[in-house]
Amino acid sequence: MSTPSTEAKSFADMDDDQFRTALRGIITTSQTTDEVHRRLADELGYPYLIAITSHRPTDALGCEARELVVALGGCTLASGEMVMIMAHGPSGKVINL
Repeated sequence: MSTPSTEAKSFADMDDDQFRTALRGIITTSQTTDEVHRRLADELGYPYLIAITSHRPTDALGCEARELVVALGGCTLASGEMVMIMAHGPSGKVINL
């Protein structure tokens, strides 16, 4: 069974799982949190604000933490910053990544 593409869909046409997938794709291919905000609005028509925080590891322990975050399914920006995000999905439920 193939997964439907979310590329051509707007936020209003997605369910929560599709939005979560599209959000993860935008995060992992963006360089900055400002770019994430802009792309959500431009590419998906996302109408709400999101809560997003990021941290760039600067030492060995931080780099190990980033590897663990990724291994556990967490997100990083394309620039390597670890990201935590909270957004409202199309159903109104909170989506955390």
